[in-house]
Amino acid sequence: MINRLIEIIGREAGLFESFLALLEQQQKMLVSNDLDGLNRVTDRQREKLVESQLLNKERERLIERIKVANAIEGDLNVTHLLEMVDENQAARLLQLKSLIYGLHEQIAQV
Repeated sequence: MINRLIEIIGREAGLFESFLALLEQQQKMLVSNDLDGLNRVTDRQREKLVESQLLNKERERLIERIKVANAIEGDLNVTHLLEMVDENQAARLLQLKSLIYGLHEQIAQV
């Protein structure tokens, strides 16, 4: 289950990267007054948002399963996960955490 969770988080990070690229394209379309391009980019953003919502729900369901299987009460955060996983999984989780925080900051700036 942990590997599946890491996979989902990785896919979410990929979506954030795609969304950031789309935001940058959207800015270019606005500057160049390209309405058709802007509409295409906006449609792709909507698709990414829907995909993100589906992954979020899947991640939440999986976290609940992990909590039940490990008798965890309360929130299951990255710190708690790091205590439960092997070295490779921990390294991947930390890498994804850093990537997601960085992408979030970039998206907020754009």
